[in-house]
Amino acid sequence: SMLGPTFACIIAMQLSKNRRGDRFWYELPNQPSSFTPQQLAEIKKVKLSRIMCDNTDLIDSLQIYPMVLPDHIINPRVPCKAGIIPRMDLNKWTDFPLPNVESAPVVSNFADDFDVFFKRK
Repeated sequence: SMLGPTFACIIAMQLSKNRRGDRFWYELPNQPSSFTPQQLAEIKKVKLSRIMCDNTDLIDSLQIYPMVLPDHIINPRVPCKAGIIPRMDLNKWTDFPLPNVESAPVVSNFADDFDVFFKRK
């Protein structure tokens, strides 16, 4: 470590106090805005490599730990679409079962529905 034991302890104590003292910290339990254990597990699955794969257009493959140089054994490059880098399951945030997208009604003409709703003719 580049830090001495005293400074490392000070940083660790400060981080611990910040986590416990922030009522909006995402891991804090028993708050109205707290995540469920299943939601926390999904949040903790997220890796920087998944965020980069999902939000960039020019990356097709990336090493699992993107801030570390790629290595064929320790940190190999993997295709973004291969399913090796885990994805967050957003179904953990639904209160009701999701409808089947294929059977969901489609609004054919939004302007007509808008006028009918507001009784405009």
